[in-house]
Amino acid sequence: MAFAALLGAGAVMDAFVVAFRIPNLFREIFGEGAVSSAFVPVFAGEDRESGRKAAFHFFQSILTLLSLVLAAIKLLWVAAALLLPPEIYGSRAPREKVELMLTLAAMLFPYVLLVNVMALFMAVLNSLGSFFSPAIAPAVLNVFWIAGIAVAPALADAPEDQVKVVAGAILAGGVAQLLLQMPSLRRRGVPLAPRFRFRSPSVKRMLVLMVPMVVGLAPVQVNVFLDSIIAEACVPGDGANSWLNCANRLMQFPLALIGIALGIVVFPVFSRAAKAGDRTGLGKTLSESLGISTWLSMPAMAGLIALAAPLTALLFERGRFTAGDTAETAFVLSFYCLGLPFYCGLHILTRAFYSLEDARTPMKVGAIMVLVNLALNLTLVWPLRAAGLALATALTAGGNLLVLAIIARRRHRLRGLRGVLRGLLRSLALSAVMGAAVFLLSRFFLGAFSERSELHRLLRVFPPLLAGAGLYIGLSLLLRVPEARAVLPRLRRR
Repeated sequence: MAFAALLGAGAVMDAFVVAFRIPNLFREIFGEGAVSSAFVPVFAGEDRESGRKAAFHFFQSILTLLSLVLAAIKLLWVAAALLLPPEIYGSRAPREKVELMLTLAAMLFPYVLLVNVMALFMAVLNSLGSFFSPAIAPAVLNVFWIAGIAVAPALADAPEDQVKVVAGAILAGGVAQLLLQMPSLRRRGVPLAPRFRFRSPSVKRMLVLMVPMVVGLAPVQVNVFLDSIIAEACVPGDGANSWLNCANRLMQFPLALIGIALGIVVFPVFSRAAKAGDRTGLGKTLSESLGISTWLSMPAMAGLIALAAPLTALLFERGRFTAGDTAETAFVLSFYCLGLPFYCGLHILTRAFYSLEDARTPMKVGAIMVLVNLALNLTLVWPLRAAGLALATALTAGGNLLVLAIIARRRHRLRGLRGVLRGLLRSLALSAVMGAAVFLLSRFFLGAFSERSELHRLLRVFPPLLAGAGLYIGLSLLLRVPEARAVLPRLRRR
């Protein structure tokens, strides 16, 4: 909200979004992707078979190796961003926009090292049963980010200079994220001293697992980066990357609360069941996790689509962010949200494959889906502009989830996934009823007030949202939906 108000949806925001996507690309590939996914099963196996001390030695070796590799990549990228002329990148954007993009990329790239080390700290703490300090770390980054936004107007007048102040605050936030993990690491006796035993069997085992994950994740993340380039090249004017970013932020909120949270929590459970050879237990946990994910993500999808315009206006339409930007962002958000249940399911299902030490299957399926996504991008961007890129992402996620579910059932004999499909259709029907009610109630508040104030914006969002949540939960309990009967009593006990 604060960032959109400071910069609006235009050339400066576009430049920042593309520049920040580069460290996020490495975070997705290395930190939260290949490194943590390959680390958890090996760490769990080392802990069980050789003891906690051997597991900690393995962690130290991986931490040292990861830091050295990423430091080298960081130096190469900063040199390329600062020394090569903008024309070599062949962008159709104005030279000033490209120069700002490259400057921001050089400033933000050190965040790659910070965020990937942070992801490794999260992986070891989650493996040891500690979830709070890793989960609260993104909020710490946001505090620094907002602080940078608050002081930027006092330190600089032009938006091009204000965004550089924010970039410096983000780097400070990355350091704070790491420092926040230190008490939890110390309480659990995790050593942080460097260890250069890169030829140990556990390190080699992790690298064997990690390489296909990197190969599988890299095309996907490169494709995400290409989305930014396609938006820059094929959507006329400025703002396309800004609309995509703001819409994606809103979609990421339920994704983090549902898909990513479930994926993090069940991954150690998957790993233990896989190590014990308990395919029945693994399949049962997988189907239950996917069922809960679907029951929670379907109404989130319907609610976001029904409230796309009023929610975008409430959160973003102030400062330099205009009503036109609200309309464009809401249009993009509606298409992004079509894939929300699939994004959540993928975070869970791919971890089941990783726990079975089968990283090649998600890699191969992901590589094929990259090509599908790229073809859909280039097809849909012309009629739908930026929203076409969001729709392509949603359709590709659905295809990816379907193919992986079929392979998991047939090759790995993980049963119970047909029940997930029935639950998906049931939740879709309930969410459609809920979404229609939310939309009509929001329209009622739109016509009931002639004044367009902050109170009016709040009334267009929160009463419909609360009524929709109550309707969905009530219908789920009335129809005795299994996921509702499993989740709601636990929430009351908590």
